[in-house]
Amino acid sequence: MPLFDDIQAFILADFILAITIALSVSLAIISLFSGWRRKDFMVFAKPRAFTTIGLGILFSLALRILERTTLVNFNLDFLPVNNIFLGVSHLPLIILALAYGPSVALFATALFIAVTTQNYNFNWLDAVLMLELVVLGWWAIVPSSFQKRWAGPINLIITYILVWGTAGTAYFHSQGLDIRDWRVHFNYHQNYIVSLLISILFLLLIGPKLFSKLFPDSRIIPPEGLENSNSHTNSLALASKNNASNPVHSHIPFSKTTVTSLKRSNSRVRSMSPSPNRVAMRSFKDIKESDR
Repeated sequence: MPLFDDIQAFILADFILAITIALSVSLAIISLFSGWRRKDFMVFAKPRAFTTIGLGILFSLALRILERTTLVNFNLDFLPVNNIFLGVSHLPLIILALAYGPSVALFATALFIAVTTQNYNFNWLDAVLMLELVVLGWWAIVPSSFQKRWAGPINLIITYILVWGTAGTAYFHSQGLDIRDWRVHFNYHQNYIVSLLISILFLLLIGPKLFSKLFPDSRIIPPEGLENSNSHTNSLALASKNNASNPVHSHIPFSKTTVTSLKRSNSRVRSMSPSPNRVAMRSFKDIKESDR
């Protein structure tokens, strides 16, 4: 088969590049499939959600335009950072990925890249950014920012490590850099350290209540109180089962029998039983006359 021979030749020609690309494609497929199972793309049919996605993309574009101005393009000599605002324009896209899942992250990032890329020159870094936000949308399912305040920052850190360990490594290797040298990774990521910290701090300020208020139409919101409702249902079922198997009087507390209690019970029985004087004693003749 020609296709299989081409794949085999590509793997044998550059094993590291082939493995990192395969891992990157696997991450993208798993992330998108997890979102499709929950039909996360259905939010596009909601006018409010579609408007929120559009506003997030516009805000990200505005930050990118601001980033390229001379007002924020400066260097800090006392920090190993070339541009302190580099990567901050991705923050609205990060929030959209955490709120709506991988499908929305793919759409928003693709539109952002299409507008900001000059001469539509799609490169490795754009692919890495797109994969990063898609994987972030996958991790946003569990743990969820709709439940825990720390979920967003943790998801962002894990996604950053996963993507730059696969697609990022492929990018460095394609540039002819030694990926085994830690200085290769540090020299590149030092430009994003401050931007990553700013994103983490901003996500810590956004709590679950604000996420639920701003993104109510999300399809990746975990059902609230599912465990509590299940435990409550199980307890009710167990209680009904015990009531069915045990008679009602079995729940009456046990009291020790004494002579006084026996006398009271006997007197109560005698008072409740009918007296012979009160019982209507009818003869056979009376019964016969009444039947007529």
